[in-house]
Amino acid sequence: MHDQSNLEEVVAKLKQEAAELQTRIDEQRVQLVSIQELETQVNLKSRELVTLQANIDKLHENAAAGSSLFRPMPIPPDIPRQKTLILNLNGVLCKIERSATALRQAKDLGWPVLGSRTTWVVPRSGLREFLEQVLELFCVIIWTSRTEQNTELVLEALESAGCLPPGVKSGQACRIWNQSHCDKVEGVSKDGIPIFMKDFATLEFYTISTRDVLMIDDSPEKGMTNFPYSALYPPTFTPLVTSPDDDTYLNSKLLPWLKGWGKSVKVTRDYVEEWYSVIGCRDPLDMLVNMFSPLSQIVQSILWRSVPSRERKLLLNENCAKEPANPPTADPPGPSTKSKKKHKRPRVARDDVF
Repeated sequence: MHDQSNLEEVVAKLKQEAAELQTRIDEQRVQLVSIQELETQVNLKSRELVTLQANIDKLHENAAAGSSLFRPMPIPPDIPRQKTLILNLNGVLCKIERSATALRQAKDLGWPVLGSRTTWVVPRSGLREFLEQVLELFCVIIWTSRTEQNTELVLEALESAGCLPPGVKSGQACRIWNQSHCDKVEGVSKDGIPIFMKDFATLEFYTISTRDVLMIDDSPEKGMTNFPYSALYPPTFTPLVTSPDDDTYLNSKLLPWLKGWGKSVKVTRDYVEEWYSVIGCRDPLDMLVNMFSPLSQIVQSILWRSVPSRERKLLLNENCAKEPANPPTADPPGPSTKSKKKHKRPRVARDDVF
């Protein structure tokens, strides 16, 4: 009787071990199936990588041969994209002054006057808050037609007064472009001063797609070579006609408009053409073509819409190279008895004018 009970215990133990062994076998089979599926996926991915590498090699061969087949893949039209915002420095974000009288008037209105003997800067109201928000939404480029040295002085004055977010002056938070990034077109000037144009061909050099670029500039002539609706031309910031409390353009008008542009899936040109008047801007096309009245109406209507950037420059050169209809008469021969007046150099604002 005792031996029979021991035998039953041994049989029960063996059955339990058999069940555990069966469970382990089933787990191993599941793992084996998972491994097989994983191997299948790896093989498929390997084939895709081989095909992709072959396509990449072919694209590089076409690019080296100059073939037009080497083009970036199209972006789906219904997906919001990272957009690039170009901001002008003088006239949009601040005002650079050298007139002592103008600086006194600005200070009497309550504007902070920053800078040194050579460069005085009046920052716009809400400048830091505006830059902090656009830096989170867009790739920002502060693009000015001033020299690199002058740009450094302006940014240093703004940073020392706490008007810039961290990393702006150093170029870590955004790009800082100056006159060296502009394109000087010979023969084109405004009031006798050469114009340094902000040609979007520079963006293509930095692999920035012009499809999603918007420039905010108060000088329409600097965007003459670009498509008209790729830029907004707001009124120039003038601290002599308004007070700091009344200047709310950056955060109350421009910023909400930019947020709408950032969420839009439309091409920037279409969005600007439809909504430019909402923030008090004039039609960019009219502003550009009206600057060159000697051009025929036909050329004005097609110049910035269909003519490539390089051809626009040639047309502008030819237009500005023409002699005026009534050229000034030459001076009479012989020595002149009139004394020539010497033009006095404008006085530079000093530290003690306030």
